[in-house]
Amino acid sequence: QLIDSEAPESSVVYRAVDFEHSVHLDAHGNILAGNGKLDELASLAAYVCRIASLVGRQLSFGDVTGVETTLATGTFFMHRETNGDIVCIKPRAHLNLIQLRTQLNL
Repeated sequence: QLIDSEAPESSVVYRAVDFEHSVHLDAHGNILAGNGKLDELASLAAYVCRIASLVGRQLSFGDVTGVETTLATGTFFMHRETNGDIVCIKPRAHLNLIQLRTQLNL
């Protein structure tokens, strides 16, 4: 969950409007929440996270928990929770990407 109502005062709390597109998938690929192009982003997130995990295992790194990717349409961040849920976001230009990467452990 990117919007954290219990975040310490020093951390940034994001709102849905901070992301051009966002999606939260459960471990089975069901869309739990999001905004923007949900179906396209859900497919991208599931595919990229699966490929990243396969590559990570092949290289003996284990499951990949976070991915940053840049496509022609912009930068996307994906994060997999320990329960298998996936969050994928496309931040708007005004966000501090360095801070966002740190918060997502990328």
